Amino acid sequence: IRNAARFLGLYHARFKELYPVENSAFIFETSLKLARMTDFSCPFLIGKLIAIAVDKIAVKAVHQLLEAGKLTAEETAQCISAVNLSLELDRSIAMNFDNEFILFKFSYAFTFHRNAPLATWLLNTIFGDPIVVYQHLSKELLNVTDSNLVDQAIRHPVLKLGFPNFGKALLNYSKNLAMKAILMSELKASTGQATPVRDPFSCHPLKSLSRNGKQVYYSVGPDNADNKMQGDDITFFAND
Repeated sequence: IRNAARFLGLYHARFKELYPVENSAFIFETSLKLARMTDFSCPFLIGKLIAIAVDKIAVKAVHQLLEAGKLTAEETAQCISAVNLSLELDRSIAMNFDNEFILFKFSYAFTFHRNAPLATWLLNTIFGDPIVVYQHLSKELLNVTDSNLVDQAIRHPVLKLGFPNFGKALLNYSKNLAMKAILMSELKASTGQATPVRDPFSCHPLKSLSRNGKQVYYSVGPDNADNKMQGDDITFFAND
């Protein structure tokens, strides 16, 4: 799926190089649909992370074409609609977390309880029931982005092997939403629209600065502090 997304990104750039007056928005739409299909067909965390990777490749490709002035007004309008549709169809990452818990619960029961009941009883007596701990951590540590804090909270050996880094996954998901919001702002600005786009981190409109005579949009990032495109602020210029 990642290779298919990379191919579509390269194909988009090559298509505009060969046919500059042709509408290429269908390629961007295809990439975003691939991300949504991946998200829906694999309801676990790995599906969400691959969908995020596909989104990033597609968004970056369109940003580069927009920066080069290769998108027509018609293409820009279709790209805006494609991003809006992508956001509407995007599954909440909380659903992936819930599915991960169900997968762990049944995997733990079939793998450990059935094959090693005595060892399972000893581990649970010493470290507690991993299913209860897993569910608690997945709720309480949902917003933790420091993986070290998660590791310190996990004592059960089974959880050390099977507990995903929810904090890091949520951070990647939020960054992806921020990149889409930035692209949306750039696309709208290129058509003269001044409608503000919400920053998924601060829930306020995206910030902007003038750079080389052009308005550049950015997100304040996880710390919710405006660092003027420095620090953890999210911008295409930090990801190009």
